[in-house]
Amino acid sequence: MPAWLSEYFGFPRSVRASDVNLAGESLDGEALRHDELIFPCARPFPMGFSWSLFFCQKIAEARCREVSSLSCSRLMQDHGSVVVFKTNSLEPQHRHYVYVDNLGVLGAPVEHVSRIQKEVGFAFDSVGLQTHESEIVVDDKIVLCVGIDLKHLRTYTCHERFWKIRGSLQAIIRRGRCSGWVLEIILGHCTFAGLVNRDILCCFHTVYAFIEAHYNHHAKIWSSVIEELQAYVGLMIYLRSDWWLRWNRFVYSSDSSLYGFGVCTSEWTRDVVARVGRVSERSCFKNLTSVGAREAALGPMRPFTSMRLLMQMVLSVTAIIGNVCQIFLKYRPIYLFSNFGNLVSGALGSSMKIFLFLRPGL
Repeated sequence: MPAWLSEYFGFPRSVRASDVNLAGESLDGEALRHDELIFPCARPFPMGFSWSLFFCQKIAEARCREVSSLSCSRLMQDHGSVVVFKTNSLEPQHRHYVYVDNLGVLGAPVEHVSRIQKEVGFAFDSVGLQTHESEIVVDDKIVLCVGIDLKHLRTYTCHERFWKIRGSLQAIIRRGRCSGWVLEIILGHCTFAGLVNRDILCCFHTVYAFIEAHYNHHAKIWSSVIEELQAYVGLMIYLRSDWWLRWNRFVYSSDSSLYGFGVCTSEWTRDVVARVGRVSERSCFKNLTSVGAREAALGPMRPFTSMRLLMQMVLSVTAIIGNVCQIFLKYRPIYLFSNFGNLVSGALGSSMKIFLFLRPGL
């Protein structure tokens, strides 16, 4: 880290200048005496400093960009595009990821991935960033407590973490009492494991209110929280994601209002289902090119001091609405709006009323 920043990370215990071979060296314009006490400061970014993780991640990503064999590979990251490997492709396929000090390459064939691995290792080792525990996996591998089964094409929560989470939940349920911060830790592990199959995370609701209400003291766990924890324990057998499943041609759309609800169905081609299903829903709410309208709305109230500020907020809202519309327009609105004809459930008179209600919202 820069010298000016290093001064903020001094060690608590002083040492004599002679013990670290600094006697006679200049510090702040003065020569250090033989027995003068000094406080050493960290020069590398220390653990626990939030920016340490940031720079470690960015340095590793930048180093990967300099590897020639990764020039055609896209970095796997949050909010990025979905990873798709084609089984009938004759060309080598690969994607890579960087998770702080963990590097990985997914691809085929094995010889191609092995060559990339060697080049990446050399690129890091040559600048003093030593790599270790490097291996090629063609069947099953545990990566950051998540199992990646290349033979059976699935992702799953590793068995060790699975049983630890299950045992912790059962112990909390039997005890019937705990503090909010303890339950928060267990819930964090449940959430991480649930990322393999996010559908099972829908069972948590009142548990968050209990954590907030009894964060620093023990209390009897509410019956509703017990039910949610029991539901998660029962659903843990679904902590897996199968890659070999085909897209379902049967699709549905649901909506509700203060006056009713409805579910419409349709049948699409698998190609259209795949293209729409691979769109990240969170991308609809991400706009990097304008002022954050939601942040401005939820921030401290302040008067509009100029017409320019008012126009910025108006343009921000317009840009966000435009982003949402582009997501739908990009993937054939005829499928998204006009091709739902079967009202299979609901309290509305017809499916058309549902989409008449939706269109003004866009």
